[in-house]
Amino acid sequence: MTDPLDRLARVLAQLVSDAGFALLCDADDAVQHHCVRQYNQVLAQVRKLEPDLTAGFAPLDLSAGAGVVRMRGRDLLVQLSSTRSSDWLGAWLDRIFSPGDRLVCC
Repeated sequence: MTDPLDRLARVLAQLVSDAGFALLCDADDAVQHHCVRQYNQVLAQVRKLEPDLTAGFAPLDLSAGAGVVRMRGRDLLVQLSSTRSSDWLGAWLDRIFSPGDRLVCC
């Protein structure tokens, strides 16, 4: 069975990639609000599993843009990597820096 934090990291990496894509295509407010809501949901789930790791993270306000989601998502992935092996973060960063194909905003 897959580790719950690994599953959340996969969702978070896809969300960060989608937020970057939303920045590239100048997405409307609905898409940016969706990214913020998704980030807040992932943060809440990570907080349930690892409350000490998320001490410096607060839920984002709905007015936050996709760029903020991308930055905070990367920060959260780096924080999650502190409990994992060194190659774990590299695999997720490879996904982040390639634009996602799930989010269609243009």
